[in-house]
Amino acid sequence: MENPQPQTCHGREQLAWALGQQADRGLVSQVEEIASSGDKVMVAVHTPGADQRRAWQAEDRSYLVLTMGRGRIVALRDFRDRDEARGFAGLGQGKR
Repeated sequence: MENPQPQTCHGREQLAWALGQQADRGLVSQVEEIASSGDKVMVAVHTPGADQRRAWQAEDRSYLVLTMGRGRIVALRDFRDRDEARGFAGLGQGKR
């Protein structure tokens, strides 16, 4: 797709598939930041080489927001930038 939009994963199968795709491409992620508010957890990861495989450039960084329920991840949503992810998680823009 020319301009794919970040998606939301539901369930273990979708998450396992997404992580498997990344591993198959030889990409390894490192967690850079974790912050939470209520049932939302924002995670920033750095994955060297990621920008070479996606439609947008973000210094090889990805921003995820996990929605928690009963101690489990019930949804995972991808964002293109940190401020957007922090806003969705109810964290405001904040400092790095």
